[in-house]
Amino acid sequence: MTELNQGKLSLHARQTPCFSFLVLLLAAGVRLAGIRFGEPLAVHPHEDLLITDAMEAGARKGHPGRFEYPSGMVYFTLAVQGLHYLFSGADSVRDFWMSYNSHPFEFHLWSRVATVFWALAGIWGIWLLGSEWDRGRTSMRFPWRAGAWLLAVHLLHIRESRFATVDVPWPLQLPLLCGGCCGNTIARLRPFYGCCRSPCSSGSAAGFTTRRCC
Repeated sequence: MTELNQGKLSLHARQTPCFSFLVLLLAAGVRLAGIRFGEPLAVHPHEDLLITDAMEAGARKGHPGRFEYPSGMVYFTLAVQGLHYLFSGADSVRDFWMSYNSHPFEFHLWSRVATVFWALAGIWGIWLLGSEWDRGRTSMRFPWRAGAWLLAVHLLHIRESRFATVDVPWPLQLPLLCGGCCGNTIARLRPFYGCCRSPCSSGSAAGFTTRRCC
């Protein structure tokens, strides 16, 4: 019986990478299609808000003055853009923005590409969690496959999001927090999930990568 179960698990392990690859391929395709490199104001008219938000946050001691609080990743992006402004040598904000418009700062554009890999890591994490918890039980196969599929659809939904660098990393936290809250020690991911086991660290991670309405 043990050998039979091991054979089933081995067959299951050979089948799941193919399904996972298809999901990852779909997610990468729809997400990359939404990036569309180009002039900030021509393709993404909202990108000028990065500089405006940075100034507002500085003038209000970190408070952006909105009901919807941005995440830590947005503040990090604003900090990088602010340093770029300080070291650009521009005489005024207008001069800096005119220069930015003609020669876009590549950091924010490439950060959109980086978020693709964050999201794919989230799908991969859901797959690993599901396959580990499955242990050959048919009842567990649908939830983790559906979770990976819904995450891929989520990428399509937010591909034009002005908070792309926020919305995409958030799904990555779902498998991390699931692993931490459930306390399931996964041998393959033990170093990766080690920092997420305590409620404090899990809450901090969620707060850093999500935005909430107040």
